[in-house]
Amino acid sequence: MQIPGKIARLVNTVTQHTKAKIKLNKEYTEQTDVKTGIKQADPLSTVLFSTVMEMRMRKLEIRGNITRWRKQACVYADDVVLVTRTKQALMNTFQKLKQEAEKYGLTINQNETKYMRHSRTQANGKDMETEI
Repeated sequence: MQIPGKIARLVNTVTQHTKAKIKLNKEYTEQTDVKTGIKQADPLSTVLFSTVMEMRMRKLEIRGNITRWRKQACVYADDVVLVTRTKQALMNTFQKLKQEAEKYGLTINQNETKYMRHSRTQANGKDMETEI
């Protein structure tokens, strides 16, 4: 998937040569140049994140649902949920996701990363085990 030129030009237009004034104690400061990119609260950040993540998730070869495949993913806002059948599949998918994300300057926050393991030990559903 290629990012259309029109979208790339739009992003450049709204992020370059941006200026801001800061309101402090009911008064505005002098105008200053904004030298950073798009912030998380910016409406454009969601569109860009979703576009980049869609391209990266396609590289993970995730399709169908967990009943037919070994791995599944759900991306919402800036959160990603990986569901796999095995611990090894989770580790492999996570590493590939991390590598793909880094290609676009995205990093995974280790403090926000969680995992949960769930297993059913008997066919009747008794003795189910969950580890967080």
